Amino acid sequence: MRAIGVAIDRSLHFHELSPDEFRHDTAGRWPQPVADMLLAAWGAAEGVPAYVTSTVANVTGTPARTFGEWAADNAGSFSAPTRSQQR
Repeated sequence: MRAIGVAIDRSLHFHELSPDEFRHDTAGRWPQPVADMLLAAWGAAEGVPAYVTSTVANVTGTPARTFGEWAADNAGSFSAPTRSQQR
């Protein structure tokens, strides 16, 4: 989140939903087993460092970009569309 804020030169705020809020917000739109599976997966990953591989470099021959680099390269995607873009 911070990387996107830096890329668009804005302060962004993130509100994490509790598991109960997530279940409530997805009720009727997602099957309950899907919501439960996602919550279990997110819970299992909490506090565990991401698994990093060399796959991008192996496949493309170029090192992977950081999330900050990706956010900077795609900053325009995080802006509200202008009137001309909405038409």
